[in-house]
Amino acid sequence: MRILKTIKRVPGGLMMVPLILAAVINTFTPDIMKIGSFTTALFSAQGSATIIGICLFCLGTNFKIRDIKECFKRGSVLLAAKVLSGAIIGIILNAYFGFDGILGISTIAIVGAATNSNNNLYLTLVSEYGDEKDLAAQNILNFNTGAFFTLIILGIGGKANISIISFISVMGPFLVGMLIGNIDEEIGAFFKPGITMIIPLMGFCIGASINLQNVVKAGLGGLLLGLIVLIGTGIPLVVIDKVINKRPGYAGAALSSVAGNAIATPSALALLDNRFQIYVESATTQIAAAVIITIILTPLFTMYVNKNWR
Repeated sequence: MRILKTIKRVPGGLMMVPLILAAVINTFTPDIMKIGSFTTALFSAQGSATIIGICLFCLGTNFKIRDIKECFKRGSVLLAAKVLSGAIIGIILNAYFGFDGILGISTIAIVGAATNSNNNLYLTLVSEYGDEKDLAAQNILNFNTGAFFTLIILGIGGKANISIISFISVMGPFLVGMLIGNIDEEIGAFFKPGITMIIPLMGFCIGASINLQNVVKAGLGGLLLGLIVLIGTGIPLVVIDKVINKRPGYAGAALSSVAGNAIATPSALALLDNRFQIYVESATTQIAAAVIITIILTPLFTMYVNKNWR
């Protein structure tokens, strides 16, 4: 059986096939991946941080210090495009429909989902379609993790408390790899295959945190929210990536997703402002569904952009 060849025929298959498999297992038999020891450490959501850390280390060994300026430019442009496009969508809808939003999707659900991107998914996709500079740009993109920009956009940013240490800790494996790789370029060549080899394991760990029942619970609202984020931020990201970064656009497309940690955004907002409390339950479920929807659709969108506009 030529399993690998078949998987590669699927758009983003090296990540998507293990991801969907893990999501199905976690939805119907979650205890299988919680038996402990090495099985849980590698084949559950608990392994995600370690797997991504290894990938960032391998990436760092292939990153050259002379490329820092280009990486900062790519990452900053994409970060601004993602946050601003999500903010504009939320501000326009809030101006016309208030916090209640549209079609049962509240403003906090839209802004919370649209201003966050799944950077693990981005890392996986540009590992397949991009280069080391695209991958290194993730260190800038990590700044749109969590509720920080959502708080600012909704006018209560003064109450946000985000530690710079959290961002430094994310960059640690990359910085160590970069140091070693720039001292000896042969080390970079040695670790380079690890970036691709680890993608299926990364996909499985991401999928192990997904419960497909959330899509059903969220109903049409969750599906629409996912499409709003994909289209409303994906198209501007691709255009800006091509116009300003002078790139093919696949990196922008790879950011057209919803971050998993955006699920906690409604609850965080409600703690800071009681006006949002009535929206927490529906917004949380809808964002969870949008995470799953975009995990499926963003790789397809990225593949399309890469194939037709590269």
